[in-house]
Amino acid sequence: MAIAGWGTAPDRRQTIPKEQGTRGGIMNGERLETFDKLKNLLGIVFVVCGFCIAMWLFFTAYQLFNNPERLSPFQKLVQGSLESTLSGGGESIKFVIPSEYLTYFIPIALLLITGAVAGVLIKSGVKLVQSDLRAIVRRFDTFKHQSSHQIENLKEAIDRTKART
Repeated sequence: MAIAGWGTAPDRRQTIPKEQGTRGGIMNGERLETFDKLKNLLGIVFVVCGFCIAMWLFFTAYQLFNNPERLSPFQKLVQGSLESTLSGGGESIKFVIPSEYLTYFIPIALLLITGAVAGVLIKSGVKLVQSDLRAIVRRFDTFKHQSSHQIENLKEAIDRTKART
């Protein structure tokens, strides 16, 4: 005895209406084209924003290390040097990190976070643009295949017409 719904997969085109336009549904050509344009535009915006953040990051880091006066707001956050002792194997090692070096730690950490955000924006934007370009290439290949098939049909029709005369 067969259980309903088992054995063969139903044809999704029959069960999901065309106008639904959701992930599982079938999107009509106009919605799909609008979605592709929006995705491409969003990808370009992500790439441009990522590059702008990266350029700002580069100039900020350059100014930070070439103009140490820019560290004055961070020097207010660091009160003193960091002293710590590591012990192990019967020995203890005492190390001191001066406050001048700790002052660089805060902006470097903030710049690393900003760099990570810029990298994610650029990577996401490039993926969106690449997926849109792949869709354009697929459409072009489909058009090329259909055109070549139609040309072959026309050549056959011309040859049949020539053979009759």
